[in-house]
Amino acid sequence: MHAVPFLKRYLKKICLILIIALCIFLAIKLTFNLNPQKEKFSTSSSLIDVKDIARLSVSEFVYNGIGQTFKSNGEPEMNILYKATVKVSIDPEDIKCKVDDDKKVVAFTLPPFTLQDAIIDTSSIKYIPDGESMEIKDAITICRKDAMAAAEKSEKLMLLAKDNLRAIVVAWYSPILDGYTFEFVFTEPDGSEAE
Repeated sequence: MHAVPFLKRYLKKICLILIIALCIFLAIKLTFNLNPQKEKFSTSSSLIDVKDIARLSVSEFVYNGIGQTFKSNGEPEMNILYKATVKVSIDPEDIKCKVDDDKKVVAFTLPPFTLQDAIIDTSSIKYIPDGESMEIKDAITICRKDAMAAAEKSEKLMLLAKDNLRAIVVAWYSPILDGYTFEFVFTEPDGSEAE
């Protein structure tokens, strides 16, 4: 009969200690969850560290073209039908930014675009007139030159590249700069700036 009151007395103390430990644990857990430590990036140099990519492709130009060969007198000799892909890219390390924490504005200066060498789909090469042919490496050289010239002239390609680059930069930085406005200035190949 003495064992039951003895057990009740210690059981109450053990339960009380467990309840106090649980309350302390919950208080600590809630304190850290209510005030999560968010990393804040507010300097230009720390923003640049967000990207770590050697080349960033921002647009792609798929082109069905016709390359030409010429006779020694300058007259067209043969046409080469082909399909090519040219990518427009930038070096993310060349993105510059300036942060104005007071106005909550980030101004990005974006580098000029680079056209990467055209990739020719060799299975698409056809010669006109039929029956004509040439060394495949020579045909690729002609087609590549034609595709690059077409890509350089394409205003739509550059507009698409600018829109895509804006979207990529916003996607990269908006999670860390919540509530900031983004402004963009593009550096042209000649060094001038345009919006």
